[in-house]
Amino acid sequence: MRRVRFWTLIVLLLYTSVSLVCAEEAVDESAKISIWYPDDWGMESDEDSLMIVDPSGEVIFIYILVASDKMEDALEVLKKELLSMVSDLQSVGEPEEDDLNGMECIFMEAQGKIDGVGVDIGIMMVITPADKVLLVMGIVESAKYEKHEETIAEIIMGIQPL
Repeated sequence: MRRVRFWTLIVLLLYTSVSLVCAEEAVDESAKISIWYPDDWGMESDEDSLMIVDPSGEVIFIYILVASDKMEDALEVLKKELLSMVSDLQSVGEPEEDDLNGMECIFMEAQGKIDGVGVDIGIMMVITPADKVLLVMGIVESAKYEKHEETIAEIIMGIQPL
């Protein structure tokens, strides 16, 4: 029994080490945050936004830095972005206030379709240490959510203050 526990511990340590080695990080000095994502995911960025996509194209995260500390300003950007790419958009439940690694945030969920494919959408508005709002949209094919659930959680928890 001790041997099984020992090998389980070794496997967990190796898994943790490998996941840390196999990762990328984007740092935004103006917002004073870092964003973790798996190293095999594609990444594109410009001045105020970042997009990461899993290799299979089933999950996408879009990060937009809003140069304001007002959630209303972030909501306007959110509406514009979501309505430009998602049809049949419907809110799921009520927004929830929360804390993400010491940063105040609001989380909400929605569903819709992109090119006729059903998607689940997780939306976060995070007040960064620089008093700007980071708008985060995680979009996953509805039928593929469970397959990516663990990685999605890691990516969300990978938004860290500097």
